[in-house]
Amino acid sequence: MEYGPVAATRPDQEAERATKLLTREIQALAERRGSAFPVAAEVIEGRPADVLAAAGAAADLLVLGSHGHSRVRHTVLGSVSEDCIRKATCPVVVIPVPIDQPRQTAEPVLRN
Repeated sequence: MEYGPVAATRPDQEAERATKLLTREIQALAERRGSAFPVAAEVIEGRPADVLAAAGAAADLLVLGSHGHSRVRHTVLGSVSEDCIRKATCPVVVIPVPIDQPRQTAEPVLRN
Protein backbone atom coordinates (compact mmCIF):
# COMPACT_ATOMS: atom_id res chain seq x y z
CA MET A 1 0.00 0.00 0.00
CA GLU A 2 1.41 3.38 -0.98
CA TYR A 3 1.16 6.13 1.62
CA GLY A 4 3.27 9.12 2.44
CA PRO A 5 4.92 11.77 0.30
CA VAL A 6 4.96 11.34 -3.45
CA ALA A 7 7.21 12.83 -6.09
CA ALA A 8 5.96 15.94 -7.85
CA THR A 9 2.89 14.96 -9.81
CA ARG A 10 0.04 16.66 -11.57
CA PRO A 11 -3.42 16.81 -9.95
CA ASP A 12 -4.85 14.48 -12.62
CA GLN A 13 -2.17 11.90 -11.77
CA GLU A 14 -3.04 12.11 -8.08
CA ALA A 15 -6.76 11.75 -8.86
CA GLU A 16 -6.01 8.65 -10.94
CA ARG A 17 -3.83 7.22 -8.16
CA ALA A 18 -6.57 7.88 -5.57
CA THR A 19 -9.23 6.29 -7.80
CA LYS A 20 -7.11 3.14 -8.23
CA LEU A 21 -6.48 2.93 -4.49
CA LEU A 22 -10.17 3.41 -3.69
CA THR A 23 -11.22 0.77 -6.23
CA ARG A 24 -8.66 -1.70 -4.86
CA GLU A 25 -9.81 -1.16 -1.26
CA ILE A 26 -13.50 -1.59 -2.15
CA GLN A 27 -12.72 -4.81 -4.02
CA ALA A 28 -10.69 -6.12 -1.08
CA LEU A 29 -13.52 -5.31 1.32
CA ALA A 30 -16.05 -7.05 -0.92
CA GLU A 31 -13.84 -10.14 -1.04
CA ARG A 32 -13.44 -10.21 2.76
CA ARG A 33 -17.03 -9.39 3.71
CA GLY A 34 -19.02 -10.32 0.64
CA SER A 35 -20.85 -7.71 -1.37
CA ALA A 36 -24.14 -7.64 0.50
CA PHE A 37 -24.80 -4.02 -0.44
CA PRO A 38 -23.70 -1.69 -3.23
CA VAL A 39 -20.91 0.81 -2.61
CA ALA A 40 -20.82 4.16 -4.36
CA ALA A 41 -17.36 5.67 -4.56
CA GLU A 42 -16.07 9.05 -5.63
CA VAL A 43 -12.67 10.71 -5.33
CA ILE A 44 -12.98 14.34 -4.28
CA GLU A 45 -10.13 16.75 -3.74
CA GLY A 46 -10.08 18.62 -0.44
CA ARG A 47 -9.62 18.32 3.30
CA PRO A 48 -11.33 15.08 4.37
CA ALA A 49 -13.48 16.64 7.12
CA ASP A 50 -14.63 19.49 4.87
CA VAL A 51 -15.51 17.15 1.99
CA LEU A 52 -17.34 14.69 4.28
CA ALA A 53 -19.25 17.45 6.08
CA ALA A 54 -20.30 18.90 2.73
CA ALA A 55 -21.48 15.45 1.59
CA GLY A 56 -23.44 15.16 4.83
CA ALA A 57 -25.39 18.31 3.98
CA ALA A 58 -27.52 16.23 1.59
CA ALA A 59 -27.58 13.14 3.81
CA ASP A 60 -29.79 11.87 6.60
CA LEU A 61 -26.80 10.41 8.44
CA LEU A 62 -22.99 10.49 8.12
CA VAL A 63 -21.26 7.30 9.30
CA LEU A 64 -17.51 7.37 9.86
CA GLY A 65 -14.93 4.94 11.13
CA SER A 66 -12.55 5.83 13.92
CA HIS A 67 -8.92 4.83 13.83
CA GLY A 68 -8.65 4.93 17.63
CA HIS A 69 -5.33 6.77 17.77
CA SER A 70 -3.68 7.42 21.11
CA ARG A 71 -4.36 10.73 22.86
CA VAL A 72 -0.87 12.06 21.98
CA ARG A 73 -1.17 11.15 18.32
CA HIS A 74 -4.72 12.52 18.25
CA THR A 75 -3.49 15.86 19.61
CA VAL A 76 -0.75 16.10 17.01
CA LEU A 77 -2.71 14.89 13.99
CA GLY A 78 -6.23 15.99 14.82
CA SER A 79 -9.24 13.87 14.03
CA VAL A 80 -11.31 13.81 10.87
CA SER A 81 -14.22 12.25 12.75
CA GLU A 82 -14.12 14.92 15.45
CA ASP A 83 -13.94 17.68 12.84
CA CYS A 84 -16.92 16.17 10.98
CA ILE A 85 -18.95 16.08 14.19
CA ARG A 86 -18.39 19.82 14.56
CA LYS A 87 -19.03 20.75 10.91
CA ALA A 88 -21.73 18.37 9.66
CA THR A 89 -25.32 19.56 9.51
CA CYS A 90 -26.69 16.00 9.76
CA PRO A 91 -26.27 13.48 12.60
CA VAL A 92 -22.84 11.79 12.68
CA VAL A 93 -22.14 8.27 13.92
CA VAL A 94 -18.53 7.25 14.58
CA ILE A 95 -17.88 3.50 14.59
CA PRO A 96 -14.78 2.59 16.62
CA VAL A 97 -12.22 0.23 15.17
CA PRO A 98 -12.50 -3.08 17.05
CA ILE A 99 -9.62 -3.79 19.40
CA ASP A 100 -8.72 -7.45 19.69
CA GLN A 101 -9.25 -8.37 23.32
CA PRO A 102 -7.81 -11.54 24.81
CA ARG A 103 -10.53 -14.11 25.28
CA GLN A 104 -11.56 -14.65 28.87
CA THR A 105 -12.45 -18.04 30.18
CA ALA A 106 -15.67 -18.62 32.09
CA GLU A 107 -13.71 -19.37 35.27
CA PRO A 108 -10.30 -18.05 36.28
CA VAL A 109 -7.41 -20.43 35.96
CA LEU A 110 -5.73 -21.02 39.34
CA ARG A 111 -2.04 -21.84 39.40
CA ASN A 112 -0.26 -23.26 42.44
